Amino acid sequence: MASKVEICNRALEKLGAGSITSLADDTVEARACALLFDMARDAVLRRYAWNFAVKRTNLAALAAAPSWGFDAAYPLPADCLRVLEVQDDDAWAVEEGNILSDVGDPIYIRYIAQITDTAQFDPLFVEALASKLAYEMAEHLTQSSTKKDQAAKDFAATLLEAARTDGLESTPSTLPEGSWLDSRA
Repeated sequence: MASKVEICNRALEKLGAGSITSLADDTVEARACALLFDMARDAVLRRYAWNFAVKRTNLAALAAAPSWGFDAAYPLPADCLRVLEVQDDDAWAVEEGNILSDVGDPIYIRYIAQITDTAQFDPLFVEALASKLAYEMAEHLTQSSTKKDQAAKDFAATLLEAARTDGLESTPSTLPEGSWLDSRA
């Protein structure tokens, strides 16, 4: 898969800017990439439930329960960027680095993990990340709002394509109420 430098060069290519050989290069492009890469990666990971970044785990409750509203607090995994699901619980919340829930100990969760190894990145994620980086760097590197707008459109289109592709890689967990299947009974 693509390396950090290759992803940055894809973003720079979208802007018509010069390429880099390392994030440590002494160029404005390399400094911008080094500054923005990790934040952009985490933002794009958090934005969508990328299959390669979804993890499942169980969590033990903390000794101290929340002061009100929920029965227990569970510490989020260190690599958690976004909680997707708490099994068997429709009412939960994320506060202060914990999941608050009424489900008994332990709880089972699905979450988006912070994936830093670029070899694990999905090709559509790479394209989305390059578009996000291009968007973030556009004003600084090109002073062109047109290029920034194009990068934003590229990012939105890539997320839409990823959602469509992802939808084909698993079955829905539940059917909505009032679906066409209900009318066939």
